[in-house]
Amino acid sequence: MMHNLTAFLALLFQVASALAVPGPENQAHCTDHPIFTLHNITYSDETIYSTSAHLAVAGASIQFNLTNTAVSYTTECSASVGDWAWPTFFWGDIVYNCKVPAGDDAVQVSTNFTYSTSGNIQLNSTWSCGEWGKTKSFVGMASGVVKLDCNTTSWQNTNWTLGELWSTSDTTCKPYTLDLTPNVSH
Repeated sequence: MMHNLTAFLALLFQVASALAVPGPENQAHCTDHPIFTLHNITYSDETIYSTSAHLAVAGASIQFNLTNTAVSYTTECSASVGDWAWPTFFWGDIVYNCKVPAGDDAVQVSTNFTYSTSGNIQLNSTWSCGEWGKTKSFVGMASGVVKLDCNTTSWQNTNWTLGELWSTSDTTCKPYTLDLTPNVSH
């Protein structure tokens, strides 16, 4: 009987601890002054010509992981464009939605971004945090410049004949990390 009572009291203590009002160390993440960090920003593009005057295939992609110091999850963001966007793949005028993270901490969350090949990026993110029905919803908007270190490799077929590729161009960039301070509203 004593063993059952001890187990019950231990369980009751765990439940009470989980429901307790968070201390300052736990409230710090629910802040009006978060930092957005874009981790491992990578960019690549490819252009292939089948003749000197005929674009065969072109495309580009950008991806990164976004963390927000106000929440505990990571948001995955990516965008791809094709031939229709060539020769400047990203103009900064299309909004791309990021993947909504799974889990209870990511309820009512959304993030989107725009990106231009010149490096300008804009983020809009919504999140909620708090405890016990005292949840606050936040909207954060941030912008910055992604300074990528890229390498372009080009190839041209000097002995081209019909049915072969005329030329290719591939650009890949080293991963980059960027911290942004968003303007936040409730």
